Amino acid sequence: MSITDYPDWQTPQAHATAISITGAPLLRLTNNLGSGAAVTIAGGASSTFLAATAINQPGYELTIEAYMPASSGTLPFLHVQIIWEDTATGIKIAKRDVVVACGNAVANVLTYYIRGPMHGGKMMITCANLDPAVTATITWSANATSHVYEEDNAIQYGYTGTAPNGFAWPAGVPTANLIAYESASIAASGSVSFLCALYAADIILNIDNLPSTLPVQVQLFDSPGYITGTAGSPFFGASVAAGASQSIPLTFPYSPITVKVANLSTAGAITPIVSIVGQQH
Repeated sequence: MSITDYPDWQTPQAHATAISITGAPLLRLTNNLGSGAAVTIAGGASSTFLAATAINQPGYELTIEAYMPASSGTLPFLHVQIIWEDTATGIKIAKRDVVVACGNAVANVLTYYIRGPMHGGKMMITCANLDPAVTATITWSANATSHVYEEDNAIQYGYTGTAPNGFAWPAGVPTANLIAYESASIAASGSVSFLCALYAADIILNIDNLPSTLPVQVQLFDSPGYITGTAGSPFFGASVAAGASQSIPLTFPYSPITVKVANLSTAGAITPIVSIVGQQH
């Protein structure tokens, strides 16, 4: 990175001309705190990625790539803890918990970007494999940055060709703020479910049941079970009548969720449109 500066003795017009041609001086500075390539964590085990490290910049950025062997893992998720300590006493003063899914084989590795403000003089990062038996492989990098973030955010960059074992993907492009999109035909008393990309921010859940003559129900489930204590536990639901639509503002947790779209009728198919639109990033 190079920084362009301008001599103080120039006239104001000279400064303005120079900036218009070469741009303003760069103010963002990033320093790597640690990284790891192809780190393996056995099922049910945990690892310390970054030991308590002194920091002197206001923001952090963490990138994670994760996968498990193809068609494996009954609970293919990782629990990442970012912990801040008081420099003088070593007392833990803040923590951010983030759960990420592991891709289905290296060809479907999933990438995550987590960022936010520093909360203490030292930072450490640990990672636990929530699957009880299958080894996960992780590549990670953590930076301190002079960029000022007002709040923590986490995002999964996109959907791979094959979803984590036991799950299905929706359509959607998380980095374009369409976090998920589903428009399948659902038979009587049937349902479709998909694992939504991690997007820890404000969203709008749109349920369009206008083409249907039967009601639809949408439920959100805690896929890994970390935030509710039970894998697959529901934590939100809404029903929309036939020929109606609804837009619901929500804030998604720092954990992947499963979205279930169900036909509440015992006779007749429906084709509702369910979309999740991001409000940040």
